[in-house]
Amino acid sequence: MVETNKSISRWAALTVLCSALLLFQIQPMASKAILAWFGGATSVWTTSMLFFQTILVFGYCYAHWLSRWPLHRQIKCHLVVVLTAFIFLPLSFTAPDATTTAEQPASTILLLLFTTLGLPYFVLSSTGPLIQNWYALTQGAGTPYRLYSLSNIGSLTALISYPFLMEVYLDIPTQAWLWSAGYVIFAASMSILGWTCLRQQIDIKTESEHPQPAIQSPPTWKRMLHWSGLAALASSLLLAVTDQLTQDIAVTPFLWILPLALYLISFIITFDNPRWYYRVTMAALTSSGILILSLYYIRETADQYLGTAFFQSLAESLIGYTIMLTAVFFMICMTCHGELFRLRPHKQHLTVYYVCIAIGGAAGGFFVSIVCPLIFTHYHEYHFGLIAGFSFSSLILVRHVLDQSSLKQLAVVIPCGLAFGIVVLSQWKMTQNNALEASRNFYGTLQVERTETNSNLLKLRHGRVVHGIQILDDSGAMKPTAYYGTNSGIGQVFKALEHRADLDITGVGLGVGTLSSYARRGDVLRFYEINPDVIAISNKYFRFIEKAST
Repeated sequence: MVETNKSISRWAALTVLCSALLLFQIQPMASKAILAWFGGATSVWTTSMLFFQTILVFGYCYAHWLSRWPLHRQIKCHLVVVLTAFIFLPLSFTAPDATTTAEQPASTILLLLFTTLGLPYFVLSSTGPLIQNWYALTQGAGTPYRLYSLSNIGSLTALISYPFLMEVYLDIPTQAWLWSAGYVIFAASMSILGWTCLRQQIDIKTESEHPQPAIQSPPTWKRMLHWSGLAALASSLLLAVTDQLTQDIAVTPFLWILPLALYLISFIITFDNPRWYYRVTMAALTSSGILILSLYYIRETADQYLGTAFFQSLAESLIGYTIMLTAVFFMICMTCHGELFRLRPHKQHLTVYYVCIAIGGAAGGFFVSIVCPLIFTHYHEYHFGLIAGFSFSSLILVRHVLDQSSLKQLAVVIPCGLAFGIVVLSQWKMTQNNALEASRNFYGTLQVERTETNSNLLKLRHGRVVHGIQILDDSGAMKPTAYYGTNSGIGQVFKALEHRADLDITGVGLGVGTLSSYARRGDVLRFYEINPDVIAISNKYFRFIEKAST
């Protein structure tokens, strides 16, 4: 029996590791494969993440439902589902209809991913909690939560390897073939694990060597909501931070993966062993980190009060800002996931525990991907998430001193209260703007503003990037500006072509239509623009197209 248990432990670890590698290798791969079809928008990743989180919920619910069966029936049923997923192999990504892509990008992405890899991803997502449940049934006092930590190590390995290996050396069709081969290996490992259990007739309900454990009380609704709430906070900030980075820098798999890798590392650390999570220390670090980040957002006032230029110099460093942003995000994840592990149930209820975590993660993803673009004109969910993170971590500190002396209580409550005021003021300030118009849709946020130094200039901004400037005076309205100026690359091209008549020009991306300032009578100029808000704003506020047509 000891040798059998060791064999099951080895195959369980291998299968969980393999499923985790495949789960998190397909996420950046699939998102990269469809990115160009949807205009390279930041929401391609967040919508894809919503799909993966939603399928994860169904996978965990399936594992919870299946765990009620006798072990031998669980194994047989799951192996049938594992093999049925072969009908999706090898993976192949096919471009959707261009009309639906432009009109309904989010729903098109969800449908495309479901028809391409829905069942294989469902199988892989259900495998982790299912095998942990088998492990809990067959391994006596062994803890199944170490397998969850191992799963996250596999996930992290897959994420890190993608931008540095897979994306660099292999095209998408080759990556899809390799992933399909990996699924075959996973299916073989899963079959061997199941066969080993069946061959030894390991079933907790019939084995006399494993007496039935005492029935543990099921978790309360309050506790389950607590689990889901913690998961939702971390998940929503994961997507919100990713949106911040990709909008301000670039839409690339590396910037998708960086926050997700930190998210997984926090799971690995907190779920490996309770000694890695120092509750009060982490809560203090999280609160302090959010406070410092909040001071950055009111840097002029903060630097003036502190008598330094620290925050202003940090604002000029994209690397410094990225490090600060991701470090604070990691602290929040450590606090949320540390609390999740601290509140873990008895292993009899681990499947419902994982279902609650998955539901919370999907709820956070749904809020950021679907709800926020409908109710916000900017990425306000990020700032509200920071307020929620500070409130939660401060609450841990306050509750820690409730049974201590009044002096210690005041020493914690007063600083937390003052800091909370600064955080709320700072984050609220970031949700306010003086834009003439602001909009948000699947393709990102847009703001029309007058420039700070000259009210005679109008600019269109997408995050930190200015996509066009126009002089409001008629005398300078057709002067090419920003990165389309006469000394720019495109300016030099048109200078070289100034003696050519009747040019046929095509522009991919409209911006404010600055390129039309180079058009002359007889030239044909057409633009292709995927974002309807850009077209509406360009026609409403900027006159490059209008004047070029007259």
